[in-house]
Amino acid sequence: MDIVLISQIIIVCLLGAMSPGPSMVVVINNAITKSRVNGIIAASAHGIGIDNLREDIHKELISILCLILSIGGIIVYKFFRDFQRLNSELKKWKKKPLSARDYFFFHQFEPVVFNLNSHLKNYNSSIKKNKRQILFYEKFFDLFPDPLFIVDEINQIVELNFSATKLVGRDAKTKNINSVLRIPNLGDLIMKSNFEKKPQISTLKLVYPVETIYTVWVSGSSKFIKNKLNFIRLYDCTSEKKVQELQTEFVANVSHELKTPVSAMVGYCETLLGIGKKDDKVRTKFLKILKKESLRMSSLVSDLLSLTRIERIEHTKPEDIVNLNKLLNEIKDSYSSSFKDKKILKLMMPSKEIETIGDYNELKQVFINIIDNAIKYSDSKSPIELKVKPNNELINISIKDFGKGINESDIPMLTNRFYRVDSTRSRDLGSTGLGLSIVKHILNRHQSELDIKSKINEGSEFSFKLPIK
Repeated sequence: MDIVLISQIIIVCLLGAMSPGPSMVVVINNAITKSRVNGIIAASAHGIGIDNLREDIHKELISILCLILSIGGIIVYKFFRDFQRLNSELKKWKKKPLSARDYFFFHQFEPVVFNLNSHLKNYNSSIKKNKRQILFYEKFFDLFPDPLFIVDEINQIVELNFSATKLVGRDAKTKNINSVLRIPNLGDLIMKSNFEKKPQISTLKLVYPVETIYTVWVSGSSKFIKNKLNFIRLYDCTSEKKVQELQTEFVANVSHELKTPVSAMVGYCETLLGIGKKDDKVRTKFLKILKKESLRMSSLVSDLLSLTRIERIEHTKPEDIVNLNKLLNEIKDSYSSSFKDKKILKLMMPSKEIETIGDYNELKQVFINIIDNAIKYSDSKSPIELKVKPNNELINISIKDFGKGINESDIPMLTNRFYRVDSTRSRDLGSTGLGLSIVKHILNRHQSELDIKSKINEGSEFSFKLPIK
């Protein structure tokens, strides 16, 4: 076989390695057949025997076989080298996508590599999404403001958030929820949610360590029940319940306070229309009483409207500039004219103008309500002292009387609606029982607080602070 033919066979074999298949075998077979024919023709032309020709063909076949084996060895070597590289790349696959272009054999599997990389991308995206979801639920669960519990089928606490931990302690986990939460009927509520397989909600009271009213929600959903878990939320509604109670009490008190003068007015009117119709003395007496009760009822309605308005805007801080010198001198002049020349109010404040941030009319109402209260309950002939003393960034204000004083037990109740130390005397003096309550809410709006000090037979002092403008 000549060198040209051998070269052709080598080239064909190399090309066939890149895309192995029947074509390579056909080409080699054709080459060998061609070589055999040429050999026979050559042998016949030169008179060489058939045996010698057969021997030459055997030698050529052996040479070709060795060549093929060498090429096959090279191909196997490259295959295993690519396999090792691929194995190494697969270990880094999660961080770095595969590439088939740098391989001898592996480039033929580019579609497979593309699909693998696509699946990897989708998988990594799914992992990131799940991690974000888990992080969100973990943060949501732990940072939720209300106490949250997850309990198993025997009511043992599996998990609890930060608010729940503050309520029952860190060692509550794995304990029975009924043993760490002293809430009667909680166990029955959980049992009902498990039985009906739907959420249950009820208002229950925590009796220890601090009496608290909770709105308790138990999941009872099939999703949780499948895993024999229950999700429990405690919402503190103590303040809401207290507000409701106060509203109920307020309505009852208002009804009572309005009913009394109305009933009296109806009775006096009936008397005037009856036996007092022709009696001038009786008529005059009852008309005076009617006027007094009418004024009392008018005052009560006015105070109720004021209190309602102040409560509605209590959390809105006023922003006006108020000249206290002008305001207090105006109040002093009004009392001087009302009580003629009698010195009712003694005003002590610097001549230098003092300004504060607030509402002029509301602050005026504060001073008038406190002064009127001092006048009504003071038997002393000494004037009421109103002191204004600026101190750094605050203005210290005090109103002091020298009357009978107030019992220490009554002081915390003075700012409650309709509270009167002496009910009979208060009604006779025309008190509605709302004056100091209005004062408290106005001062709350002005970021201040009423402080009351009193001693029996020595008098009382009402003080508060306002910011200097």
